[in-house]
Amino acid sequence: MSDSRLTALEGLALVRLAAAAIEDRLAPRDAVAAVLRSVELTSGLTGPRAIFVTLHATEGPGRVLRGCIGSTEAVAPAHEAVLEAAIHAGFHDPRFAPLTTEEYGGIAVSVSALTPPRAVRADAIVAGEDGVVLEHRAGRAVFLPEVAAEHGWSRDRILVQLCRKAGLPDLAWREAALFAFRSQHFGG
Repeated sequence: MSDSRLTALEGLALVRLAAAAIEDRLAPRDAVAAVLRSVELTSGLTGPRAIFVTLHATEGPGRVLRGCIGSTEAVAPAHEAVLEAAIHAGFHDPRFAPLTTEEYGGIAVSVSALTPPRAVRADAIVAGEDGVVLEHRAGRAVFLPEVAAEHGWSRDRILVQLCRKAGLPDLAWREAALFAFRSQHFGG
């Protein structure tokens, strides 16, 4: 499990791979293979890393979430994890219909590379810097650090929103295990 920082080039490679995975699903043309041939598979890309892929629709007013899927656990090499996350974000996020070819031109792709989650108390969470995992016997939810930053949420607001996302009462975080992580955000 890697918690070392990726370089800008490694981050760009992950964004290119995520976009290529989606493009290949929409119209197979070996885009992933072409990207893999053009990048150096460094230890940052081949080491296990937790990855999220986020899609935003950029046409129209503001950026609108269009898909976000990943894992907080480093179970696969980064260059493989990003392919799986991209496919799930584009075509299997249960909140959205599968991405279409017509939509894709207006989609911004971003990748978040996560550090390993660490158990924390609620008062140790830093809004806008920490991503948070809430694990409760009745549900689980995750927010990347970017979510709180984009919405201007406080720590208390993050906790309430995590509970709502998990389908729990607003104060259920008091009975939950909390884990924090940091992320590097690339693209989008």
